[in-house]
Amino acid sequence: MLPAGFGLAAWALLGNFSPTYAVFNGLWCVTFIEYWKRQELDLGVRWGVRGVSAIQKKRRDFTYEKEVKDPVTGETVQVFPATKRLSRQLLSIPFALLAILALGTLIATCFGIEIFLSEVYNGPFKSVLVSHVMSAHKDLTETLSGISAYRTADHARAYFINFVDQRRHSPQRIRELGDPRELRVCHDSENFRP
Repeated sequence: MLPAGFGLAAWALLGNFSPTYAVFNGLWCVTFIEYWKRQELDLGVRWGVRGVSAIQKKRRDFTYEKEVKDPVTGETVQVFPATKRLSRQLLSIPFALLAILALGTLIATCFGIEIFLSEVYNGPFKSVLVSHVMSAHKDLTETLSGISAYRTADHARAYFINFVDQRRHSPQRIRELGDPRELRVCHDSENFRP
């Protein structure tokens, strides 16, 4: 009744597309869902059907620190402290940061080499070096796309990679490398439309 009454009042007094009504409606939805979760749990315990549909096998490797009697159901429950679990999960943060740093360094190095060869270096074999770098980049991209093990071929991803590669080069660089359509990563060239 409350949302219907507030909706009618908002329609009559606040006009169309009211931010006040949108915020109220969002808060009401969140409040009602959280209330219903508690109600659902309470009814499940009262009717004796709590957890009936959930079939979960316990891991054999699970090590608990203590056994506690559940005050609601009366069952003995094996407990591992949440603070210890959180401290173990926080150990993954330094490794994730290290992986981000390594990936960023690798990308910056690749771009640095490519920019050096295309814009700064004017020595002998420039066109050969540039074509080898582009060829190595293309091979690496194809290899990584193959390793990604997606079920379907993703032509949009290949198009995006080629779009970034081709737009990043100056017109002079593209003339040095030849026809930019030869730089495509896509394996199915008939279905590939830039």
